[in-house]
Amino acid sequence: MNIKTLIIKCNNIGDTAAFYRRILNADPMFVSASILKFQAGESVLIFEQTDIPAPIYHFAFDLPCNLLHNAFEYIGDRATVLRVNADQYYADFTNWNAKSFYFLDNNGNILEYICRYDKNIEHTGPFNGRQLISISEAGLPAENALQLMAKLMYRYPLTPYEKQPPLEHFAALGDVNGLFILSGIGRAWYPTQVPAAVFPIKVIFEEKGVSFEHEL
Repeated sequence: MNIKTLIIKCNNIGDTAAFYRRILNADPMFVSASILKFQAGESVLIFEQTDIPAPIYHFAFDLPCNLLHNAFEYIGDRATVLRVNADQYYADFTNWNAKSFYFLDNNGNILEYICRYDKNIEHTGPFNGRQLISISEAGLPAENALQLMAKLMYRYPLTPYEKQPPLEHFAALGDVNGLFILSGIGRAWYPTQVPAAVFPIKVIFEEKGVSFEHEL
């Protein structure tokens, strides 16, 4: 599964443009009073202005697997990096063969930079914000995560992520290239205490060479 475009809502296009200029080290592909579009590796991230109060999302970007620490230092100068426990900033997902760190954007979205070592993608030189591979995760809250998983599997040719057995309130659907992260509503987005809630979202993705759109 490859996430090609992620479309979410925000309350301030101007502040959001300024934030993502800093972390992506790039100007927007397009910006207006109501739409903001950035290239993020092979994916496109789009924000739409909304009056919905404080929409908060979780999504992740893949990093080359040799740039985790460089990216951490780069983001630490530009955003609030979150601790995953009392004395650690890095999350070590042993079962996924991945490591990551989390930070907040100007809207309170929980962003993740993750290295998936199974992909074995490296990049020469220091991290400067332009080495992101793609958007690799999009969080989808639901009243019942397992029911949502079943609906998505019926609608699209997706299967549970082989490295993550589905749990009652958490599941991952897709593969090492892209995942829907399914969370029960009210379950806190790791590593925060922010409860998962449903907000409008649209994900355009490819699976087996075919393009699909999922929208809430």
